[in-house]
Amino acid sequence: MSSSPNDPKHQEIYNKLASQDAAPLPLKKVLAKEQADFDCLSCRVMGATAFGTLGAYTYWSGHRELRTREAEIMKSGSRLTMAARRLGITGLSGMLVGLGLWRAFM
Repeated sequence: MSSSPNDPKHQEIYNKLASQDAAPLPLKKVLAKEQADFDCLSCRVMGATAFGTLGAYTYWSGHRELRTREAEIMKSGSRLTMAARRLGITGLSGMLVGLGLWRAFM
């Protein structure tokens, strides 16, 4: 007992599908809907935690390594001073923590 394609039940479904095809949604609405479905809370928390923790670890391990090897670095005669190296590590870790905050709230 198969039903024919001209059955009123099928015709109603075809009409509904045809009306959707005739009037596509504007691109901005489609992109906004996809963006709303794209980023879940657990993804934000995980990303923010990863960036924040990486920034803290970079700061901690970078400055520890500079303190440990300060004499060796100064003896090497490099043009980069200790202050420049500290600033670089602090800047990098600050950027990573900032990315974590951006990920959490944007």
